[in-house]
Amino acid sequence: MESIAAELALGACYRALFAPDHRWLAEHLAHGLPTAAEIEAVLAGFGGAWRSQWNGYLPEWEPLMFLHLVFDEMPGGAADVAAVRALDALYNERLYPFSNRPPAYRMVWIHVPRATELPPVRAEEASAPPAEARLAFDAALRAAAEAVKGDRKRLIAEVQSLRRVLSRVSEDRERVNADRSRVERLRVEAIAEADRLRADVHRLRAEQEPLEIDRRAWISECEYLQRRCSVLTEERAQVDAERGALRAQVGELRWRLGRLWPLDRVADVVAPVVRPLLASVRRRQRRGSNPYGTNVQARLTSSQAAVTRSTPTLTILVSVRDGTSEEALERTRKSIREQSAPPLEAREVRPVPAGLADIKGSHVAFVLAGDRLAPNACAEITRALDKQPDATLVYTDEDEWPPRGQRQNPQLKPAWDPEL
Repeated sequence: MESIAAELALGACYRALFAPDHRWLAEHLAHGLPTAAEIEAVLAGFGGAWRSQWNGYLPEWEPLMFLHLVFDEMPGGAADVAAVRALDALYNERLYPFSNRPPAYRMVWIHVPRATELPPVRAEEASAPPAEARLAFDAALRAAAEAVKGDRKRLIAEVQSLRRVLSRVSEDRERVNADRSRVERLRVEAIAEADRLRADVHRLRAEQEPLEIDRRAWISECEYLQRRCSVLTEERAQVDAERGALRAQVGELRWRLGRLWPLDRVADVVAPVVRPLLASVRRRQRRGSNPYGTNVQARLTSSQAAVTRSTPTLTILVSVRDGTSEEALERTRKSIREQSAPPLEAREVRPVPAGLADIKGSHVAFVLAGDRLAPNACAEITRALDKQPDATLVYTDEDEWPPRGQRQNPQLKPAWDPEL
C-alpha cells in the first residue's frame, strides 16, 4: 500500500508541474501488479525453495524517482543532467546496500531448486545507512532540486515540444494503423481473389481434360479421314483406269460392231485415194477411148458379163500411206488371207497401183493398212456384190491405229461418195 500511495503522490506532483500525467507512471497505476500471495502461490507450484525480501527504501526512493520523472521529458533524459547523475551515483554507492528494509517500493523473490542454494542474508541489508551517507544524499537531492527550479521554463517548453511531437507521432501512428487496416483489407481481398483464381484454374483444368480427349478424338478422326481419302483417291484412280480400259473396250466393240453393219455406205477416208484414179478413167471415157487398155477392158467385159452367171471375184488392194510400217501391212495381208475362201477369192494384196490397168478381178476393194481386218469384212463385201453386182463401192473404216496405239475415233463412219 505504501508503494501505491507513493506513486499517487508522484503523479499528483507531476500533474501540478506539467499538467498531464506521466506516460509510464499512469500505465503502471492503471494496470497494477499481482499481490504477494499470488506470486508466492505460483512459486510454490514450481517447487524448490524461495525467499522474499524488501527492495528500495521508500523514503529515499520517492524523491529520487520524482527527479527522474521530471527530467525524463528532456531530449537527453535524466542522464544529461549532472546533478541527477551525481545523485544516482551517490545512491547506488552508499544507500542502495541499505535499501532492503521496509517500507520499500517493491519486494524481490529469490527462487532456487534447493534451499542450500539460497544466498545468505547480509546484516547491513536490514540496518539504516550511516549518518554521513544520509547527509550527503540530502545535499545531492537539494542540488538536483535546484536544477529543476532553474530549468523549469526550459523543461516546460521542451515538454510542450515533445507533446507536439508526440501528437504528430500519434497522428502518424493513426495513419499507419489506417494504412495497415487498408493493407490488411487488401490482403484479405487478394487472398480471396487468389482463392477464386485458384478455383478457376482447377475448373479450367477440369474442363481441359474432356477438351483434350475431344481434341485427340478429332485428330484420330482426321487421320482416319485422311487415310480414307487416300484410299478413295487410289480407288478413284483405279476406277478411272478401269473406266479408260472400259472405254477402250467399248470403242473396240463399236469398231467391231461397225464392221458388222451392212455395207450401205461408203467411207470418206478412202475416197481421196480412189477419186484421182476414177477421174482419169472418166476422162478417157469422155474422149471415147478405152481407158483400161485392151486386156483390162476385155477382162472387165467378161467379168461384167459373168456377173449374172457366176460368183464375182474380188481383188482387195491395201492402200499404203506415208509412214505405214511393213509389220502393219503384213498383219493386214494375214487377216485377208485368213478370210480368203470360196466363193471369195483374194487374188492379190499389194499397194494401190498407179493406174487401173493392173487391177484384176470382177471387183476391187480398197482397204487401209491397219492392225487387222474385221473378221467378216470380206463376207459382207461379197454379200453386197451379190445384191448389186454392178455396184461400184468401197468399204472402209475411218478409224485408224496410229503408232502410239490408241484409236483416234472408235465410231465407224462409212458413207457413199457421190463421185464414185
